[in-house]
Amino acid sequence: MHPQYSTYRSNPGQAMVLKMTIQANHQGTYKIQIKQNRKRGWIDYSPQNKTLTVYEKGDLAGLLEKRKTQLQRILNNKKGHTFYVGFKLKFILQEKLPDESSFNKKLITVVDKTGKTPRVHKQTHATPGITQVITDGSFNPGNNQGGYSLMLRFTQKETFVKSFRIDQHSSNLIELIAVIKGLKQISADKHVLVTTDSQYVIKGISKWIYHWRLNHWRTANAQKVKHKKYWKQLDRLTNNKIIEFQWVKAHARHPENNLCDHMAKQATK
Repeated sequence: MHPQYSTYRSNPGQAMVLKMTIQANHQGTYKIQIKQNRKRGWIDYSPQNKTLTVYEKGDLAGLLEKRKTQLQRILNNKKGHTFYVGFKLKFILQEKLPDESSFNKKLITVVDKTGKTPRVHKQTHATPGITQVITDGSFNPGNNQGGYSLMLRFTQKETFVKSFRIDQHSSNLIELIAVIKGLKQISADKHVLVTTDSQYVIKGISKWIYHWRLNHWRTANAQKVKHKKYWKQLDRLTNNKIIEFQWVKAHARHPENNLCDHMAKQATK
């Protein structure tokens, strides 16, 4: 019997896509227009105080007020120097979700791309009986070399462990490449559990990537997305599949992750 899952869901493909334009700056408080098709709403935002005010009435203003936390999170993450009159950004507001701080990081993040539009949700347990990929990456500053390891655990109870040396210096990129390599090894599987200690990978493929696409692979700070080539690879590898992502704390009591961590470090030598 499968465990009962506690979930929350979002739908990046069908969620509301909006566009913001900074119209004016009054003593450090920016007047921002929000558009959705022909509807318009207005907000004031102060980067210094991180305060956001929705004003005027109407359907869009009401929705912005309801999803104010999501909108504020986007603006709070923007760097101060990227606020200027004329700045434009497309963004997504999903149906209201519970505060992320109320969720334990041990929850499984599920990216379901088997339908017409991607669906993302969290659940309390991994789905039993699916192929597993456990990865970890490492960088050795002593010799300027990177390495990663991956464990493939199949439903037939077979397990394979591989490690690779790689000429990359970014820990985030090494972790991303490790997940890509693991999914390539099992490309025929349609439902997979990926275990990683990289929040960068999990948040990137389940959240950030939808905003990047809308803005021609630029961030909310109008900067080019780092490692775009690899994010596009991972995006393609998840098409028509259900990928469950399990986060584990680095160097915690997770035997498989610890083994991958050890082998990744050995690969750098």
